[in-house]
Amino acid sequence: MDTDPHAALSLALTPGLGPRKTRGLLERFGSPEDVLAASDALLRRVPGIKRELVDLLRSRQTVERVKREVRLTKEAGVDIIPWGSPCYPDGLRTIYDPPLVLYLRGSWPWRKDQNVEPSLALAIVGTRNASPYGLAQAASIAREVASNGALVVSGLALGIDSAAHRGALEASGGTTIAVLANGLDQVYPAKNRELASEIIASGGALVSEYPLGTRPLRHHFPARNRILNGLCHGVLVVEASEHSGALITAEYAMEEGRPVMAVPGRAGDPRAVGCLSLLRDGAALVAKANDVFDELSWSPHIVAEAEADDLTDAEHRVLVSLRNLGCVPLDLLLESTGMPPHVLAGQLATLSLKGYLQKHDDGRYQARAVQTPKRKMDT
Repeated sequence: MDTDPHAALSLALTPGLGPRKTRGLLERFGSPEDVLAASDALLRRVPGIKRELVDLLRSRQTVERVKREVRLTKEAGVDIIPWGSPCYPDGLRTIYDPPLVLYLRGSWPWRKDQNVEPSLALAIVGTRNASPYGLAQAASIAREVASNGALVVSGLALGIDSAAHRGALEASGGTTIAVLANGLDQVYPAKNRELASEIIASGGALVSEYPLGTRPLRHHFPARNRILNGLCHGVLVVEASEHSGALITAEYAMEEGRPVMAVPGRAGDPRAVGCLSLLRDGAALVAKANDVFDELSWSPHIVAEAEADDLTDAEHRVLVSLRNLGCVPLDLLLESTGMPPHVLAGQLATLSLKGYLQKHDDGRYQARAVQTPKRKMDT
């Protein structure tokens, strides 16, 4: 069932309701629409839901807040993905405290209504105070996994997060998602405004659970990290001090049963303490991208093998051009392939049907890796 954004926003924007009480309501009634349709008496039977809270949920104040939020998001070019939408990721839906609403700016990889979903999504996180070694490792691994079709997810912070986003953007056809701890009408930190624009322009997205106008408050960042975990198949930590927020993301992943990996650092370096601790506790050691593929039992070579049987020579030529050029307009693709416009249009249509490319709203084309995870055999 596709949840009405207005119904989800009514719960999300009711003062004092909060995630725990909202979860109780959803467990009792099933969906935001059913919560709103329930009688006041039934609502008050849910633990923690008192008359004052029910009155706030029904109040004109909440109705006006919802209308205002919908209007502002439309004006800002921000999409709303409510819990229950076919575009809401399954991995995020199953975490302990899934956000009721996601705000999105950019292109969303989880379009199950169009049979589109990333085959591998990797969170790369770490300290803001990164060393040159850590920055190089984050960028290199992100570039390699993105080159092989994986989605890179991070938090847009300075240091390791920024290096991971930039590494993914450097890959041909690379895509990355930034999860923010504030409303999408602002970028924090301000130094990463250009990076945020590049992420969107390259087919990625900015995502947040917070309404427009929400400032990046301290307690938002640990909460943000659970979303990072929920979007990913695994978490890689690259440099983290003993109390780094990156370790919170790793803890969420461990609790949810997702693989946790770490890049080893130099003994005695405070920025290596967190990763060494994770490795001691059983995290997988990662020194290169292939270690990520091995840990997640995922083959980066499936696409190349499949293309031999799946594509004609002309389609393959177009796809190679797309991967070499990145995200490009039609005129540059015409120049690169040397094909007549009507011939290229036919090849692009076929590649799109086969799932090898995506066309952005601004008319640019981008290669999309088509891969499936290689599962471990039962023993």
